[in-house]
Amino acid sequence: MENYIEGRKFLKSQWEKLSDIKSDQQKGVNPPERFLGYDENNVICLSDFSTLPTRTVLETIKKRTTKRKFKEGKIPQDKLSYLLWATQGLREDKGKYTFRTVPSAGARHSFETYLYVKGVEGLKEGIYRYIPEKHGLIFLKEKDDVLLSKALLNQTFNSQVIFFWSCIPYRMEWRYSIVSHKMIAIDIGHVCQNLYIAAESVDLGVCAIGAYSQENADKLLGLDGNDEFVVYAAHVGKA
Repeated sequence: MENYIEGRKFLKSQWEKLSDIKSDQQKGVNPPERFLGYDENNVICLSDFSTLPTRTVLETIKKRTTKRKFKEGKIPQDKLSYLLWATQGLREDKGKYTFRTVPSAGARHSFETYLYVKGVEGLKEGIYRYIPEKHGLIFLKEKDDVLLSKALLNQTFNSQVIFFWSCIPYRMEWRYSIVSHKMIAIDIGHVCQNLYIAAESVDLGVCAIGAYSQENADKLLGLDGNDEFVVYAAHVGKA
């Protein structure tokens, strides 16, 4: 029971404590970069999805379920493009902060999206990172099915693509100090729910994965495990 009580502290509000703790923003420290760097020459532009037929929100929510078995074949690239936009798409760049398709505390948006691609039209198999400011992808490296299985604790299923969301915690810590980590946990829920709703609206299925190997998931994506690390994953496939 003591272990449970300790864990519950994370869920409780700590906003009152901020009156005694100055954040780096309040100290005048420059904010962290909003985006990770990349070579613009290597950006793969994603397909336009503006004419993609979708169900209504009402129909989508009624039908939404978690899928663990997926049909054979490849996912059309315009559908993947739509899912990436729906989960981390950039709506407006204000310079110091961005407005995206999902809410985030203080518009801090502490996440990066990685894809483990196994069956998407127009994309070779491998590991990619989403570039929201370009609505494109950067190819990172070849896929590694053995390490993937270790990372997802053998929950590999037969999906066509796996979303991995990493967190860069200092993006949130810079403003919110000790409250940041609860905000990050809330924010990632918004992101994955958008994935569920968007996927269902175009006849794709999703299975979110919260049980994973931290060490192997970070290794799979080439993350340092400290300043950036995996916080969530989700299979996406043909329903």
